[in-house]
Amino acid sequence: MSRSGRPAVLTRKRVVSPELSDKFLVPSYQRGYRWGQDEVHRLLDDISANVGPALASYYLQPIVVIRRDGQDSWELIDGQQRLTTLYLIAKYLSESNWLPRAKVNYSLVYETRENSGEYLESLDPELRHSNIDFHYIYSAYEAIGKWFDQQEAPDLAAINTWKALSERVYLIWYEAPEGTDGSELFQRLNVGRIALTDAELIKALLLSKIGVSGRTDRQEQVAVQWDSYERELRDPDLWAFITGSNAEWPTHIDLIFRAMAGKGDGKEQVRYWVFERLRRRIDESAEGFWRDVVRMHGLITGWYHDRELYHLIGYLIATGGTYEFEDIVDLAKGLTKRSFKSSLIDRIRQRIGRTRADLDNLNYQSHRGECSRILLLMNVATVLGREDAGDRFPFRAQAGGDWSLEHIHAQDAAPLTRAEQWKTWLELHRSAIAAIPGRQKDQDRSLLDRIDQTIASIEAREFGIEAKFRAMEKEVLAAVATSGDARLGEDVHTLQNLALLQRGPNSALGNSVFEVKRREILDLDRAGAYIPPCTRNVFLKYYSDDADQQLHVWGPQDRAAYYEELQRSVAPYLLAEKSDDLLQESLEASQ
Repeated sequence: MSRSGRPAVLTRKRVVSPELSDKFLVPSYQRGYRWGQDEVHRLLDDISANVGPALASYYLQPIVVIRRDGQDSWELIDGQQRLTTLYLIAKYLSESNWLPRAKVNYSLVYETRENSGEYLESLDPELRHSNIDFHYIYSAYEAIGKWFDQQEAPDLAAINTWKALSERVYLIWYEAPEGTDGSELFQRLNVGRIALTDAELIKALLLSKIGVSGRTDRQEQVAVQWDSYERELRDPDLWAFITGSNAEWPTHIDLIFRAMAGKGDGKEQVRYWVFERLRRRIDESAEGFWRDVVRMHGLITGWYHDRELYHLIGYLIATGGTYEFEDIVDLAKGLTKRSFKSSLIDRIRQRIGRTRADLDNLNYQSHRGECSRILLLMNVATVLGREDAGDRFPFRAQAGGDWSLEHIHAQDAAPLTRAEQWKTWLELHRSAIAAIPGRQKDQDRSLLDRIDQTIASIEAREFGIEAKFRAMEKEVLAAVATSGDARLGEDVHTLQNLALLQRGPNSALGNSVFEVKRREILDLDRAGAYIPPCTRNVFLKYYSDDADQQLHVWGPQDRAAYYEELQRSVAPYLLAEKSDDLLQESLEASQ
């Protein structure tokens, strides 16, 4: 958008002050003034609620302008609604007999209706219906009067509002670079609803401050570095690792600034709070601030390229909350690399919050979230434990899927309640039974015929089809079982029978037996879909001894082997047993 390469200028200006005595042109590519009562009252409420003797300065949304070539005026790209409303507030106060000298020093000209500027002065009620812009302008003026009338002491509210506008209310002034295409910038900011980000405001202020020294080459160096960091943070693998999400941000470098600003302390709902928190640091030393940015970027990329830190931090972020990244940044401060890794492992232990013995008592029904975190940890730890230095857990794939905690072998189809689900369940299991080698074909043929008959009854919506389905369900479960293990009993909901699977629209598949799911996993694997490594290992019988394997059944030996591997892989990240703590204390006391 900029031909000259001159950086944007960013500063702040009080609403009522000589420094805001400019002439603004609202260009023809914008619609006219359109604020209604709700927007007007919200602005007045914000000013009233956020400004007082004990409160700090209050910043309105940015005003975006471009200097008009050869003229002492500005093309107003963003801020028409706010500037017009503030003008009307000042006019109301001056005409209310409370503050006759109240006025703002700037003026507004509207390219589409040149006389709108004059109408702001006259506010002739007889002309309010002359055009749509006049109607909205006059309606806003009435809304301002209504707001003050509703205050407990309108005269005091007027004085406080004017005092706020004069002393504490600021506009963030964003002057786009010379040569910027105003229409294109307007489209980006408004039509596409892509607002200025904290990063864009920070960049404008930073380069402006660095430019004070007169070193344009330094401005260019920082700008090039900035663009390089933005590109690196847009790497999908790095971004998913450090955010736990594949969601795009308008500017990814905002992550660095959010970490530097720290937790929002409830201010995260206030727009541009990150910029406001960092602005003072930039004002004090732009170069010092940029050195901190460089260090933060180096910290993130260093974590990403360190295989152990990548897995430990990636797991914590994937299972953490909004400020997990910021918390990890705080955790790293002042620690050596070795101490930092130990602290991360301790943080995972606290996140899991369980001993090895506790794992036996976790179940799908009461501890679903905990079970999911432990199984994800098993997958991450399994990849980390491999000898291949290039093997890394794909947090990008994990973040991109809709993952759920699923039974490896569902003991029944009780959760299925619709005819379409019953039909699909029978079709899936019919296909699995027909494909299992070594079965008695005559016996299977009779079973398959009965399945077909039940499916036909469901399709015909015959009376009593649920009873027919439930009876057929028992036969099917018995047919795919071995050693009388048709049902797992209480084990069905424990970690021995749980894995992470991608949630799909087919609920019948989720309530199917092992063989049905095994076949689906193989199909997905052939198609190149991502399957968590331990889930893949389960359905390929990777953990079972060859002598114990019955490929199509999830038997007791399979469950025991899988659970043993789970315990082994997550053991370093579990809390110590109390007996272990007592033994350690005894050893330390005897030394």
